[in-house]
Amino acid sequence: AQRVLARKPMRLAHGVRIRAGDPLGELHLWNEHIARMSAAGPQLRWSLRTQRVLAATLRQLARAAATDPRLRDVKAFRGSSAISHRAGAEQVRRFFDRLGFELRPPPRRGSVLRRIHDFFENILIWLLTWTFNREALRGKPFMRARMELWMSREVLLTKYGGKAGRVAEKAGARGEPRMADPVAERARGDGA
Repeated sequence: AQRVLARKPMRLAHGVRIRAGDPLGELHLWNEHIARMSAAGPQLRWSLRTQRVLAATLRQLARAAATDPRLRDVKAFRGSSAISHRAGAEQVRRFFDRLGFELRPPPRRGSVLRRIHDFFENILIWLLTWTFNREALRGKPFMRARMELWMSREVLLTKYGGKAGRVAEKAGARGEPRMADPVAERARGDGA
């Protein structure tokens, strides 16, 4: 997670108040860590593996939030999503809700510059997906809705820290899928 400051005040669904200037953790999904879909498209095994990898990553983030001095005062974590699903936006919402995220529309939804940015980003996403995971395009719309993903520090630590974090450590030793830790990599000088 990259440390950033909140630009505006807001209140998350779990009651956490964020003031302008409060520290946040900015999340970035590393697409290269997401499993490729088979030619048959997204199946239950692929969905469960993807959810397991994301949950393992969130356990790593919870450990970092509890121990890394740069993240100790972060009030919440946020990321952006341009993910589409054949079954629609409600299916995407349920997936992220199971992980503990609150979805919100992004700010400045209607500005001309935002629409131009989103259109060209859709082209980029389509081209990258066509190049590296063509099967994932089947049945999905070209235009993708943007959403912000939010998780308070308390939800992260409750859902993925403590006992859940200890279980993750044991599972990781048994070979559970794990994602790279960009905070640790930057500290060691390995990351970008």
